[in-house]
Amino acid sequence: MAEDDGVVIDEPEEEVEDDPVPEPDEQPVRARARAATVPATASEILEVRIVRLLRAFMQ
Repeated sequence: MAEDDGVVIDEPEEEVEDDPVPEPDEQPVRARARAATVPATASEILEVRIVRLLRAFMQ
């Protein structure tokens, strides 16, 4: 919503199309592209660290 001199104006919401499920070979590229542009949340960082520790432990 936008306000102009105290008047509330309803703006139409943008329609967002769902991305089709990427092919398996495209997923790592998208993940790297997303990682380069979007900062990771604390839970994502912890998840990556836990997975790395588990992989190292399993070897």
